[in-house]
Amino acid sequence: MGLCLRDRELKEKGLCIIKQLAESHSEVLLCRLREVCLAVTSEVSSLRSKLSCSAIATLGELFAILRKDMDSEVDEVAPVLLHM
Repeated sequence: MGLCLRDRELKEKGLCIIKQLAESHSEVLLCRLREVCLAVTSEVSSLRSKLSCSAIATLGELFAILRKDMDSEVDEVAPVLLHM
């Protein structure tokens, strides 16, 4: 298995874990929400459409679940999504 493929699979798994944490243990994400959002938004512009789509879906889940807690992240996330 190539390093690039393995790296991509780990990123996809990480995005899935972030969604699961938001659904069941959001308090875990809240203490490092800025870092989580920066990591997820960095994948939005991925050249791999599946990874990019997963990152966009993850951000959607974060906004849907965390609601007001995500207000502080809008200024960082919105330009990345609008650039797509």
